[in-house]
Amino acid sequence: MPFDPTNPSGRSFGQLEARAGFPRLDYLDLGAAGGITADGSVNIVCKGANLLNGTTFAQATIGTLDFDAVVPGEGANEYSVQVVDTGVGGLTLDMTTDPNKLVIDQGGSASDEDTVATAINNALADSFGKIRANSAGGGAVPVTAATQLAGGSGVDFSASIVGIACPPDHPVGAAVAAASVANDEITLNPPSLTTGGAAAGDVGVLRVLCGGVMEQISSVLV
Repeated sequence: MPFDPTNPSGRSFGQLEARAGFPRLDYLDLGAAGGITADGSVNIVCKGANLLNGTTFAQATIGTLDFDAVVPGEGANEYSVQVVDTGVGGLTLDMTTDPNKLVIDQGGSASDEDTVATAINNALADSFGKIRANSAGGGAVPVTAATQLAGGSGVDFSASIVGIACPPDHPVGAAVAAASVANDEITLNPPSLTTGGAAAGDVGVLRVLCGGVMEQISSVLV
């Protein structure tokens, strides 16, 4: 492509996007909201290409129950999953005692994979933004020593709006949880932006870090 002195920016972006795997954030699918909601009540769907930018998700398997990091990157390799059975209290989850370890306590319930996976994918207070589960429909999840997630690579994914961290959407109510961060689409679950002083009518900048490359796009807040 010959140099065009009237459009140097266009040439520069063209050169970057021509690089294999270079991430590109194209537009926001905001649905009926028409903008990013200042109160964080509506998810934001980011559309583009190569948004993983070569990063991969950390993962572990117990029985046939898969545990996947919600976001890609090497940081999630620090997470682990442990299954215990105290014999009382029924199925419970804990990822607050150790923020890097998800402890599943069968509590005498002998819960199967579908039940455990659904509990994890609904446990916003414990595993939100960290671990999602995918069940293959197997039987009771066995007591298992701490199993480390592995395979996560690249700079950790992150997103923010007006400087406030914006986590990926965490799938709920399902034994199988699809990834909310994918190569061509990212679904974000924004917090209230008013805590940072933003208000309806402002223009907010959404920044997405894809494998160490910053992509950003602006939208009016509604």
